[in-house]
Amino acid sequence: MTIKQLYPTQRPALDLNFARQKRLDSRVTFTRNSIGTYVGSDGLIKTAASGEARFDHDPATGESLGLLVEESRANIQIYSTDFAAQWTFGGPGTGVLYPNVALAPDNTFTASKLAAENFRYLKGSNNGLNLASGYVAFNLATGSFVESLGTVTSYGIVAVGNGWYRVHLVTGGYCASVYAKAAELSQIGIQLFGNGFYIYSKDAPANNTTNGILIWGAQTEAGAFPTSYIPTTSSTVTRSADVASMTGTNFSSWYNQSEGTWVAGLPIPAKQSNSRVFTGGTEIWADPTPRITAVRTGSSTNYISVTHPVIAAAAYNSSTCFGAAGGLLSANVGGTLTTPTQMIIGRSTAAGVGYINVPISRLTYYPTRLPDATLQALTL
Repeated sequence: MTIKQLYPTQRPALDLNFARQKRLDSRVTFTRNSIGTYVGSDGLIKTAASGEARFDHDPATGESLGLLVEESRANIQIYSTDFAAQWTFGGPGTGVLYPNVALAPDNTFTASKLAAENFRYLKGSNNGLNLASGYVAFNLATGSFVESLGTVTSYGIVAVGNGWYRVHLVTGGYCASVYAKAAELSQIGIQLFGNGFYIYSKDAPANNTTNGILIWGAQTEAGAFPTSYIPTTSSTVTRSADVASMTGTNFSSWYNQSEGTWVAGLPIPAKQSNSRVFTGGTEIWADPTPRITAVRTGSSTNYISVTHPVIAAAAYNSSTCFGAAGGLLSANVGGTLTTPTQMIIGRSTAAGVGYINVPISRLTYYPTRLPDATLQALTL
């Protein structure tokens, strides 16, 4: 029997294809009490108004990734793009900042050039912090890690198109990130130390005041990973949480308590453990480690250990609940299926808990318990 023959022949009762449609079904209630940024199909950073859902894209390819659901975060780094305002030079040697000299990742002429000796730094203040030193350096010409010093929990460099990268480090429970691009020079060093965010042009020669790197969009936020860019000027800015759900008859009109099958698409790995792709009786969880979880109750879980799958599924009836990911099938999760009154997209039922923090490409629901072989075929 071919994989095609294993696919379900019946139509789903619900099919939220966020990546393809790039809009919300009218039955979905959505709120976010602030603006938010996302990557458009042209690879540039866009701004969504308060209450407007964000449909994210791969900045390098323009691929539509789906509905972005993030927890609330605050950028405590003031003047995130205006490095000429209240960012100051320190350290030995010389340094010059050239503001507004290049196109930034949002297609505005607001990128600055940092030209300084390698021990000279540009410092922005993060009032209220008192962190131990964490330092990381990257090569912007190759998109590669160079070195880390001090107390660094994690770090990363991600290409965001047009030669730009977003680099970050995490130390002391805070994440510092900035967009950077090679100019005459190619290496950047970033550091959180005490109450400051430090940026270095690491491979600069002595007495340098002309050659440098491009920088834009600095962000310091409490958390173990960077979230979407939050622009600031003279004060900190908080991005509210994205809250998406189906309730009342918008939910009950298609949900079948006795049996059903969920299929969920997650185009990139989740950023933290126990992230919910959705919650509604059965849950599908996603972790940054290679693990997908099918859940019947809060105490009955089962894990599928595979390299991060693009698609995961969970199927239930009155006596069983199975998950599938990467073509593999879980053991029976067991437990007693709860009776949901709503579906929450991208987080758990508890407010502020289990946020997925990455785009969800698709959520599909069949009001029947699909066969195990079909579950496996759907997740290949």
